[in-house]
Amino acid sequence: MLGEFATAIISMILFVVIIVALAVVIKKYGKNGVFFGKQIGQERNIKVLERCAVSQNQFLLIVEVAGQTMLLGITNNHIERIADIDSAELIPKNETSFSQILENVKGKTNEEKDS
Repeated sequence: MLGEFATAIISMILFVVIIVALAVVIKKYGKNGVFFGKQIGQERNIKVLERCAVSQNQFLLIVEVAGQTMLLGITNNHIERIADIDSAELIPKNETSFSQILENVKGKTNEEKDS
């Protein structure tokens, strides 16, 4: 009976170790790694800079391919190059994070309570 209990405990510990190891591997190689289409060590030549939905199945994409920036129109059956864009004309992305926005909102609500 004690042997069965020890075997069960060792099995559970081994299971937890495997789960933790998988979590570490997915965290390390996850979003931009092999699990989501990008091979480790490869440089990316195609970047989607911005995407805008025009309708349910029609999109406008600003993409950068090998240093050239262009506007593409995308539908279910067709992709069309609409225009070339000068990278200097693009509006830079706002670098604020969700936590910064949340802190700003908290600050405003605290100021409203104080006044």
